Amino acid sequence: MTHGLQEGDRVRLTQVVERYPHFVVEAGTVGTVTYTDDAVLGVTLDDKIDGAEEWSNEIMWYEGMVGQDFAAAARELERIDAGCPQSTN
Repeated sequence: MTHGLQEGDRVRLTQVVERYPHFVVEAGTVGTVTYTDDAVLGVTLDDKIDGAEEWSNEIMWYEGMVGQDFAAAARELERIDAGCPQSTN
């Protein structure tokens, strides 16, 4: 499964995302996709989240990890603004 997001996309959490026992992020929180490949999706959040400092305030989804896979990302994220494609100049 793919998540359909690319680096630079702005996203909003559509539901609470829990990374037990480290942190919980409330629905409505906004961030930027900062990393994506065939196995990992990373979103850096705009607001500081208590407990997420160790991960540079980033939430990760890992394809194949139950509950944190791309299917979960598709349920938990909505794109609110597409990122700008990187220049090849």
